[in-house]
Amino acid sequence: DKAALQEIHELETALSKHFNEIKKDLHSSNSLFFEIQKLCRLSDLYNSVNKQSLSLERLKKTITIASKPENIRLIQGKDFDGIYLPILILTTAMKCWKQIRYAQKTTNNLRINFSKERQQILTSVESMAELYRGQKDLHAPFAGYSNQVLVLSAQIQESLGKWQESLAILSDLIAVQAVDGVDLSYVILKAALILKHMGPSRHKQCLEYLEYLLDDPPVSEGMGKTHVLAVQLLVLEQGGEKYRVLLPKHYKELAASYHQDLQADGESGADRVSISEEEVWQGLMLQALDRCEYLLALEFAAQGVLKAPGKARLLHTLAELQFLLGETEAAASSAEKALALQPQSAELRNLLLQAAPDVWADRMRSAPSSNANPAISHGSSGAEDSRQPAKSGWIGQVAGKALQVIKKTADKPPAATSKPLFSSKSGTKRSEAAKKVQNKPLEVVATPIVEAPQPKEVAVVTEKRPPPPLCRPENLHDSDLRRLIQFALHGNPHVHYYDESLRELSKGT
Repeated sequence: DKAALQEIHELETALSKHFNEIKKDLHSSNSLFFEIQKLCRLSDLYNSVNKQSLSLERLKKTITIASKPENIRLIQGKDFDGIYLPILILTTAMKCWKQIRYAQKTTNNLRINFSKERQQILTSVESMAELYRGQKDLHAPFAGYSNQVLVLSAQIQESLGKWQESLAILSDLIAVQAVDGVDLSYVILKAALILKHMGPSRHKQCLEYLEYLLDDPPVSEGMGKTHVLAVQLLVLEQGGEKYRVLLPKHYKELAASYHQDLQADGESGADRVSISEEEVWQGLMLQALDRCEYLLALEFAAQGVLKAPGKARLLHTLAELQFLLGETEAAASSAEKALALQPQSAELRNLLLQAAPDVWADRMRSAPSSNANPAISHGSSGAEDSRQPAKSGWIGQVAGKALQVIKKTADKPPAATSKPLFSSKSGTKRSEAAKKVQNKPLEVVATPIVEAPQPKEVAVVTEKRPPPPLCRPENLHDSDLRRLIQFALHGNPHVHYYDESLRELSKGT
């Protein structure tokens, strides 16, 4: 980091010192090369020290300069000491885009960054790449340069969910057997993957490509025989009965190849004798996700969901991948299934509001309270939300104590060995009682507000009995009130609306 910061200081000083000279000699190719090269280097360095905002700032300035019509001809027609500026700019943009690939990355939570700011990196550099490809009268000084620009352009189009545009570029490279500057095996694998994703009508051509790659996988791009076998198996899985007899053999080959890769990389679990199909698909998905190979990750995640449909985390990741690649309907469907397993997830609700705002905006406002007990573990569903109902009973009876318990359970997840607050039997009885209360029409009675009794410890009720009359707690701060409203909106059966004013306030949160 010290070396990077020192180089950043030197480059910024150099740019500042020569800024006026560059401005005066704007149409000089040498001055233009100096400025773009230094800006791209600064962008890389700021990324290396985790200063993404400064990295993006330098990248945007680079794209603005390189996209000017008067500069395109200067940049495209020659290289500078073996550096071809279009490749340098596109590569730098992809590095910035990959650097901010996660919105959150922890042991228990991995969320993809699909923000508009990140997508703007691709859209801006896509426009620049189109400008360079559109200059038919200008040719790169070396054929390998043109091929590299085309491969980078195809990657950008794929990452934006534009399958036809990406496939057209890749098909042109395959047709001319492009080998200068690029790995043709990687180009063929990318084309095969898009063909697989586009539907069964393209599967025959996809299998032909994959048969060629089994003996020559794109190792130089970090892809091996395991990835080729995995994509081939995805096609066979969806090919119907005629391929059914081949599946056991292919699964055995895939598991053996995946196990061999784990041993070569020294990964944990490499010494295990057998690996389940579910683990293979999830492991390959995580690898692709970290490389920002999002279409490959989507296909592996979809297969993983078929093998383990009750895993909320896997469904959540699949929904994010579908949304990132522009498949909003599929994303909404996957997120809805994940929400059924993870009803307290604010991230899933936010994703649904973005994927299908017309449907979910009204549904979120009018959704009835869920009767599911969040304290009951989801087991293999992968639910992460650790909020539990308050131990002190109904909020109207002991509002003060309930607030304390809510704060504790929201800030500190329960220990892994803790027992559920209610047995399944008592939880069922409480759900039935809650249903009866919710189904009754709301009656507004003009009675004075009863003060809430002093907080005290109340034993957990296990027998079936109706809840005590609801009353409104006094002296609540806005933050506490909003937390109660949020719990009620998320379906906590132990939190209820108190009066009309509270219900009106909840509509705005």
